Amino acid sequence: VTAAVAAAAMLVPVPGSQYGNVRSAMAAAGAEAGAAAAAEGGGDGDSRGGAEMLSLLARVRQGAASDLAEGELAALRGALTGYVHDLDAEIAQRPVEERLLSAHPEWMCPIGHGVLRDPVLAADGHMYERRKLTLWMRRSRGDRESDARAGVSGASGATWKSPMTGLALTDFALTTRDDLRAEIEAAVRDELEHKTDVEAAATAAAVA
Repeated sequence: VTAAVAAAAMLVPVPGSQYGNVRSAMAAAGAEAGAAAAAEGGGDGDSRGGAEMLSLLARVRQGAASDLAEGELAALRGALTGYVHDLDAEIAQRPVEERLLSAHPEWMCPIGHGVLRDPVLAADGHMYERRKLTLWMRRSRGDRESDARAGVSGASGATWKSPMTGLALTDFALTTRDDLRAEIEAAVRDELEHKTDVEAAATAAAVA
Protein backbone atom coordinates (compact mmCIF):
# COMPACT_ATOMS: atom_id res chain seq x y z
CA VAL A 1 0.00 0.00 0.00
CA THR A 2 2.85 2.38 0.81
CA ALA A 3 4.35 1.79 -2.62
CA ALA A 4 0.96 2.36 -4.23
CA VAL A 5 0.45 5.67 -2.44
CA ALA A 6 3.96 6.77 -3.34
CA ALA A 7 3.44 5.83 -6.97
CA ALA A 8 0.13 7.70 -7.13
CA ALA A 9 1.71 10.77 -5.56
CA MET A 10 4.46 10.75 -8.18
CA LEU A 11 1.84 11.05 -10.92
CA VAL A 12 0.59 14.39 -9.56
CA PRO A 13 2.33 17.41 -11.13
CA VAL A 14 4.55 19.06 -8.55
CA PRO A 15 6.40 22.39 -8.93
CA GLY A 16 10.11 21.85 -9.45
CA SER A 17 11.07 23.67 -6.26
CA GLN A 18 8.92 21.31 -4.21
CA TYR A 19 9.61 18.04 -6.03
CA GLY A 20 12.72 17.22 -4.02
CA ASN A 21 10.83 17.60 -0.75
CA VAL A 22 7.99 15.37 -1.92
CA ARG A 23 10.39 12.68 -3.10
CA SER A 24 12.33 12.86 0.18
CA ALA A 25 9.15 12.52 2.20
CA MET A 26 8.08 9.48 0.20
CA ALA A 27 11.53 7.93 0.54
CA ALA A 28 11.36 8.40 4.31
CA ALA A 29 7.90 6.82 4.42
CA GLY A 30 9.14 3.91 2.35
CA ALA A 31 12.14 3.43 4.62
CA GLU A 32 9.92 3.36 7.72
CA ALA A 33 7.55 0.88 6.09
CA GLY A 34 10.50 -1.29 5.12
CA ALA A 35 11.82 -1.20 8.66
CA ALA A 36 8.41 -2.22 10.00
CA ALA A 37 8.26 -5.12 7.56
CA ALA A 38 11.77 -6.21 8.52
CA ALA A 39 10.84 -6.05 12.20
CA GLU A 40 8.00 -8.45 11.47
CA GLY A 41 10.42 -10.85 9.81
CA GLY A 42 9.26 -10.48 6.21
CA GLY A 43 8.48 -8.23 3.27
CA ASP A 44 12.12 -7.43 2.45
CA GLY A 45 11.78 -8.52 -1.15
CA ASP A 46 8.55 -6.56 -1.63
CA SER A 47 10.18 -3.50 -0.10
CA ARG A 48 13.11 -3.67 -2.51
CA GLY A 49 10.78 -4.23 -5.47
CA GLY A 50 8.66 -1.24 -4.47
CA ALA A 51 11.76 0.93 -4.13
CA GLU A 52 12.93 -0.10 -7.61
CA MET A 53 9.56 0.75 -9.14
CA LEU A 54 9.54 4.10 -7.35
CA SER A 55 13.00 4.83 -8.73
CA LEU A 56 11.85 4.02 -12.27
CA LEU A 57 8.76 6.17 -11.83
CA ALA A 58 10.89 9.07 -10.62
CA ARG A 59 12.98 8.84 -13.79
CA VAL A 60 9.81 8.92 -15.92
CA ARG A 61 8.54 11.90 -13.93
CA GLN A 62 11.83 13.69 -14.63
CA GLY A 63 11.41 13.19 -18.37
CA ALA A 64 13.88 10.32 -18.71
CA ALA A 65 11.43 7.63 -19.88
CA SER A 66 13.45 7.20 -23.09
CA ASP A 67 16.40 6.03 -20.99
CA LEU A 68 14.49 3.04 -19.61
CA ALA A 69 14.84 -0.37 -21.23
CA GLU A 70 11.73 -2.04 -22.62
CA GLY A 71 11.77 -4.54 -19.77
CA GLU A 72 11.87 -1.73 -17.22
CA LEU A 73 8.96 0.06 -18.89
CA ALA A 74 6.90 -3.13 -18.97
CA ALA A 75 7.70 -3.89 -15.33
CA LEU A 76 6.79 -0.35 -14.26
CA ARG A 77 3.51 -0.43 -16.20
CA GLY A 78 2.60 -3.76 -14.65
CA ALA A 79 3.44 -2.50 -11.17
CA LEU A 80 1.37 0.66 -11.63
CA THR A 81 -1.59 -1.38 -12.88
CA GLY A 82 -1.35 -3.50 -9.74
CA TYR A 83 -1.07 -0.43 -7.53
CA VAL A 84 -4.18 1.12 -9.12
CA HIS A 85 -6.09 -2.13 -8.56
CA ASP A 86 -5.00 -2.18 -4.91
CA LEU A 87 -5.99 1.46 -4.44
CA ASP A 88 -9.40 0.91 -6.06
CA ALA A 89 -10.01 -2.05 -3.75
CA GLU A 90 -8.95 0.01 -0.73
CA ILE A 91 -11.19 2.93 -1.74
CA ALA A 92 -14.15 0.56 -2.04
CA GLN A 93 -13.42 -1.28 1.19
CA ARG A 94 -12.71 1.67 3.50
CA PRO A 95 -16.31 3.02 3.81
CA VAL A 96 -17.61 -0.53 4.29
CA GLU A 97 -15.22 -1.02 7.19
CA GLU A 98 -16.24 2.30 8.71
CA ARG A 99 -19.89 1.23 8.66
CA LEU A 100 -19.00 -2.08 10.29
CA LEU A 101 -17.14 -0.27 13.06
CA SER A 102 -20.32 1.54 14.03
CA ALA A 103 -21.92 -1.86 14.70
CA HIS A 104 -18.76 -3.58 15.99
CA PRO A 105 -16.54 -1.04 17.80
CA GLU A 106 -14.59 -3.97 19.28
CA TRP A 107 -13.18 -4.58 15.79
CA MET A 108 -11.28 -1.29 15.86
CA CYS A 109 -7.53 -1.13 16.42
CA PRO A 110 -6.94 1.32 19.29
CA ILE A 111 -3.76 2.58 17.65
CA GLY A 112 -4.77 3.20 14.03
CA HIS A 113 -8.54 3.39 14.69
CA GLY A 114 -9.24 1.24 11.63
CA VAL A 115 -10.79 -2.20 11.29
CA LEU A 116 -8.54 -5.04 12.41
CA ARG A 117 -7.26 -6.83 9.31
CA ASP A 118 -4.53 -8.86 11.01
CA PRO A 119 -5.65 -8.92 14.66
CA VAL A 120 -3.30 -10.02 17.43
CA LEU A 121 -3.78 -10.27 21.18
CA ALA A 122 -1.00 -8.62 23.20
CA ALA A 123 0.19 -9.21 26.75
CA ASP A 124 -1.88 -6.27 28.01
CA GLY A 125 -5.05 -8.19 27.12
CA HIS A 126 -6.04 -5.90 24.24
CA MET A 127 -6.43 -6.56 20.52
CA TYR A 128 -4.38 -4.65 17.94
CA GLU A 129 -3.54 -4.56 14.25
CA ARG A 130 -0.25 -6.48 13.98
CA ARG A 131 1.68 -3.90 11.93
CA LYS A 132 0.51 -1.01 14.07
CA LEU A 133 1.46 -2.71 17.32
CA THR A 134 4.81 -3.95 16.02
CA LEU A 135 5.75 -0.38 15.12
CA TRP A 136 4.42 0.88 18.47
CA MET A 137 6.49 -1.71 20.35
CA ARG A 138 9.66 -0.66 18.55
CA ARG A 139 9.07 3.04 19.20
CA SER A 140 8.13 2.57 22.86
CA ARG A 141 10.81 -0.03 23.57
CA GLY A 142 12.67 0.54 26.84
CA ASP A 143 15.10 -1.37 29.00
CA ARG A 144 15.39 -2.47 32.61
CA GLU A 145 17.55 0.49 33.65
CA SER A 146 15.20 3.15 32.28
CA ASP A 147 12.20 1.31 33.75
CA ALA A 148 13.87 1.23 37.14
CA ARG A 149 14.40 4.97 36.97
CA ALA A 150 10.70 5.33 36.11
CA GLY A 151 9.73 3.27 39.14
CA VAL A 152 8.55 0.16 37.30
CA SER A 153 8.94 -2.90 39.51
CA GLY A 154 9.61 -6.42 38.28
CA ALA A 155 10.93 -5.30 34.90
CA SER A 156 13.39 -7.70 33.28
CA GLY A 157 15.22 -6.93 30.06
CA ALA A 158 13.52 -5.02 27.27
CA THR A 159 10.04 -3.60 27.75
CA TRP A 160 7.32 -1.96 25.71
CA LYS A 161 4.64 0.47 26.82
CA SER A 162 1.01 -0.55 26.40
CA PRO A 163 -0.93 2.10 24.45
CA MET A 164 -4.07 1.19 26.40
CA THR A 165 -2.80 0.96 29.99
CA GLY A 166 0.46 2.90 29.85
CA LEU A 167 2.20 0.07 31.71
CA ALA A 168 5.65 -1.25 30.77
CA LEU A 169 5.50 -4.91 29.72
CA THR A 170 8.28 -7.45 29.21
CA ASP A 171 6.21 -9.93 27.19
CA PHE A 172 6.48 -9.15 23.47
CA ALA A 173 4.56 -12.25 22.37
CA LEU A 174 1.57 -11.69 20.07
CA THR A 175 -1.23 -14.21 19.71
CA THR A 176 -2.67 -14.37 16.20
CA ARG A 177 -6.47 -14.27 16.15
CA ASP A 178 -7.27 -16.04 12.89
CA ASP A 179 -10.82 -16.69 14.08
CA LEU A 180 -11.51 -12.98 14.50
CA ARG A 181 -9.80 -12.18 11.23
CA ALA A 182 -12.01 -14.68 9.38
CA GLU A 183 -15.13 -13.23 11.03
CA ILE A 184 -14.24 -9.67 10.04
CA GLU A 185 -13.25 -10.64 6.50
CA ALA A 186 -16.57 -12.48 6.03
CA ALA A 187 -18.49 -9.43 7.23
CA VAL A 188 -16.57 -7.11 4.91
CA ARG A 189 -17.04 -9.50 1.98
CA ASP A 190 -20.79 -9.72 2.59
CA GLU A 191 -21.09 -5.93 2.74
CA LEU A 192 -19.10 -5.48 -0.46
CA GLU A 193 -21.23 -8.06 -2.28
CA HIS A 194 -24.41 -6.36 -1.05
CA LYS A 195 -23.07 -3.00 -2.22
CA THR A 196 -22.28 -4.46 -5.65
CA ASP A 197 -25.76 -5.96 -5.93
CA VAL A 198 -27.41 -2.66 -5.01
CA GLU A 199 -25.31 -0.74 -7.55
CA ALA A 200 -26.03 -3.33 -10.26
CA ALA A 201 -29.77 -3.10 -9.55
CA ALA A 202 -29.68 0.68 -9.69
CA THR A 203 -27.81 0.59 -13.01
CA ALA A 204 -30.29 -1.91 -14.46
CA ALA A 205 -33.22 0.23 -13.34
CA ALA A 206 -31.67 3.32 -14.88
CA VAL A 207 -31.14 1.56 -18.22
CA ALA A 208 -34.68 0.17 -18.23
